[in-house]
Amino acid sequence: MRFFLLVLMDIGDVVRLRQPFCPERERSESYQFGVVVGFAYQEEEETPTGVVVYLYNPESGSRYTDAWGDQGLFTFQFDELDLP
Repeated sequence: MRFFLLVLMDIGDVVRLRQPFCPERERSESYQFGVVVGFAYQEEEETPTGVVVYLYNPESGSRYTDAWGDQGLFTFQFDELDLP
């Protein structure tokens, strides 16, 4: 499945998180979508082992920002994501 999703994913694609993700304990806001910004690799691996995303809210069109206004990058495994 990892290879299948890799073939279909590209930078800029919107992906669905299989489980809602809450980036901060202090805030109740959770996210179920992300925008692909890159791929994570482990040493000596030729294919990516994870997907790097900005958390995204399609209803408001906004991306997650922390208390300082920075957009956080989060890495998920392929089996934690679906293509919408």
